[in-house]
Amino acid sequence: MEKLGHKDNETIMKEAFNRSAQNILVNEPHFYKPPGLLVGLEMETSVIDHCGQAVGQPLRDRIVDILPYVSCELGASQLEWRTDPIMVAGEDGLEKLILQARQRDVEVHNAVRLYDGWVLRSGTNPFVNADEIVRTDKPKYRMVPDFHNQNRQRQDTDISRNGHIVSVGDAAVVSLLNSLQCNCQATDFADAVDKANRSLMIGPMTVALSANAGLLYGKDTGLADLRMLAWERSHDTRNTREIAVNKALRVGLPDRYLTDLEDYFDRIAEHPFILFDPDHALQIGIGLFWQDTRIKFIGNAVVVEFRPTSIQPTVEEDLAVMMFYLGRLQWSQDYREELTPIDTVRKQRNLAMNEGITPFLKILPDEIMKAKIALIEAGVNQVELEKLFRILWNRIDTGLTPVDITRQKREKAKRQGLPEKDVLLRAFGAG
Repeated sequence: MEKLGHKDNETIMKEAFNRSAQNILVNEPHFYKPPGLLVGLEMETSVIDHCGQAVGQPLRDRIVDILPYVSCELGASQLEWRTDPIMVAGEDGLEKLILQARQRDVEVHNAVRLYDGWVLRSGTNPFVNADEIVRTDKPKYRMVPDFHNQNRQRQDTDISRNGHIVSVGDAAVVSLLNSLQCNCQATDFADAVDKANRSLMIGPMTVALSANAGLLYGKDTGLADLRMLAWERSHDTRNTREIAVNKALRVGLPDRYLTDLEDYFDRIAEHPFILFDPDHALQIGIGLFWQDTRIKFIGNAVVVEFRPTSIQPTVEEDLAVMMFYLGRLQWSQDYREELTPIDTVRKQRNLAMNEGITPFLKILPDEIMKAKIALIEAGVNQVELEKLFRILWNRIDTGLTPVDITRQKREKAKRQGLPEKDVLLRAFGAG
């Protein structure tokens, strides 16, 4: 893989991407799958020591080497672990997903503890300051953030809601952001597009229900979930004209719903490929398309990846949030719900990221019931589902999401007069 040196390389990459995309479009029957809820989860976490210091890449890489379902991320102290694709419908389907997710979560924690580390299950890693960020030493993790830093024109890269301003002007800030993602297999191209559009619509209520990213660089921003805001500000390379016409970013929410799969490919090809590897142009294009929902191709399967939620404090909470998303998506498809206008979705999304669950408390009970009904009708085990959804009902009853509980713990520790690093450790249950 070599660095993008001139426009010819970009042209070569775009042509290679378009050839791969066209090959997919003309072979739709090859990708058909029978209906069903085949689901896999991805969890990103940061690894710190018991003093709150980020561990180095050598330690993180040892953990990646130990566990075959773990991989590295942009941050040198960041990792991602995955479940297998599991059919959650059927008497023991959900139980299989729960058992595997729990087992792998325990294995990740145990592997980290071997090296005196601690798994930070937070949508942000607030223990690392902007000037302390260390990226994973791989070409793409150098080149992609550098490209965005060098080509970003917007100047307003500060975010805050309460006066505690943090700058996200360095694209490497993503190394401090940890997501929770759900991958759901689609039956065909039309189903993938439909799932993607409905996922965009469902995103704001899921973020509101799961907010867990309010602190960064040791500061409380007052935001409920700043992950996607930081992505958008740090990766905005639009020029003045593109900003004026509100051209969509490759990050976050698009400016309109997808019409079909060709439209999806066209949107990806509008953005620079940055890396030069024509044999993998399709994977690179999709991999650098960080919108709230994207469509992937894994072997002969079409997969919809839901991306706007932050990692949760426990694996049970991960499962609860993702089953809400999956059920709400199923309900939307089963009942042919009309899509909410994208501008309304954008307002709801901003509200969720800024204020969290509070503005959504009146509507969320009905939304959870819709998700529950659809999953039960699809054959998901009701007993296991009820156990997970109790977590969500508790959030509605208390009006608290993980970020709110973290803030309460932080304030309690501050009242005890502890040093700021110890306050953070107490807030996240570390140390």
